[in-house]
Amino acid sequence: MVPLCSIEKVMQNGDIAGDWITIGIISEKSNPKTGRGNCSYIVLHLSDLKGFDLRLILLGDCYEKHWKELVGSIVAILNPKILPKRNNSMAITLDHSHKFIKIGMSVDMKFCKFTGNGKQCRKVVDMYVKNHLENVSNLYVIKI
Repeated sequence: MVPLCSIEKVMQNGDIAGDWITIGIISEKSNPKTGRGNCSYIVLHLSDLKGFDLRLILLGDCYEKHWKELVGSIVAILNPKILPKRNNSMAITLDHSHKFIKIGMSVDMKFCKFTGNGKQCRKVVDMYVKNHLENVSNLYVIKI
């Protein structure tokens, strides 16, 4: 098992040798899109609820079977293809539905509801920890 935040650390030559799995919570998803060759795909963001997230692009039969998956779903991803970094952001891709396993729904993932300077924070919050809201509030108070 490779934690989301450790994928880049354990990579060698742009890949991870052997079979490996990572687990994350879907924190965001795009609308379905059409790419080259008229192929449909969707971009999901996976979070570890500790501030790390990466993009997961579903293609082929993986897209066909899992594009309706809900935000908040806990998923296991087996042997994804690791894409080269773009804009300092990491992404993985899957094109086989059997490599995408839904484990359940997160009861701890929520979105920050703090509003400051006219903008709402949409950061994923681990409600089990709960200290994110206190930290944001303290930062806002200090700036005033």
